[in-house]
Amino acid sequence: MQQHEGLADLFVDALRDIYSAEKQILRSLPRLARAAGSAPLREAFLAHRDQTEDQIGRLDQVFELIGERAGRKTCEAMQGILEEGNETIAEYAGSAALDAGLIAAGQTVEHYEISRYTALHDWADALGLREAASLLAETLSEEKETDRILSEIAQSSVNQAADGNGSSKSATGKTVAQAKTSKSSTPQPSTATKGRTGGVVSGNTAGGKSAATRSVETTAGARQGIASAGTAAAKPPAGTKPSAAGAIAPGASGAAGTATALSGGSQKSPGGMGGRTAGDDELPAAIRSPGSTSRS
Repeated sequence: MQQHEGLADLFVDALRDIYSAEKQILRSLPRLARAAGSAPLREAFLAHRDQTEDQIGRLDQVFELIGERAGRKTCEAMQGILEEGNETIAEYAGSAALDAGLIAAGQTVEHYEISRYTALHDWADALGLREAASLLAETLSEEKETDRILSEIAQSSVNQAADGNGSSKSATGKTVAQAKTSKSSTPQPSTATKGRTGGVVSGNTAGGKSAATRSVETTAGARQGIASAGTAAAKPPAGTKPSAAGAIAPGASGAAGTATALSGGSQKSPGGMGGRTAGDDELPAAIRSPGSTSRS
């Protein structure tokens, strides 16, 4: 019996606490609505103000049912929660993050109320106060719905606050947006090129080409240049006749002269077939790419 009386006293004390909390919330909601930047958040605060008036009315009914008065108890917990909300308004006025802060403050209020009304409903049910339990359950359902609505609004508010964070600087002095841009524009190393033997040659060289690639292109260009020179020189100028012996005087342009100049003379290769000269079908040693071999 003593335990039952203890729970009844606790129930009345908690009712007076939440009654004080609801009165404080009712006074603060218009201020939160004025500070809100988005229409959905402002409407949510104003709608909850109307709900709070109904919830205070239900608490009055519960006091009547149990034959008690609301009294003059002050809910210090709610006083502190609402003071933090006021600090958020003062510190973040004009900031894109203000709505996110207001939602957090509002949900802190709702979570306190949900906790209190859950306990009050369970205690009323345990005490056999069915009508009181029903009234408290109705208010508890409204508090949970308000919390859900604030959670939905929070998603867009947090995204907007993040988008407006361009002025926030990181430890390096760059803004978050600048850091992302800098990271994405940093040149990446070229993909390595694998050789026939499985070795890797770095592709991050001047001009974007590896040393091996430039060497091959240089050799091919030299061969093409020699062949082009020989072809052009093989055709005598218009109106002239080739020499009977086919010899070209020093300094004159011609395939034989070009080959002789590049090979260092017209001497025949030792052991060569058909008396070929060094310039007939192979490159001079001075411009052969490293590792290439002469055809004998």
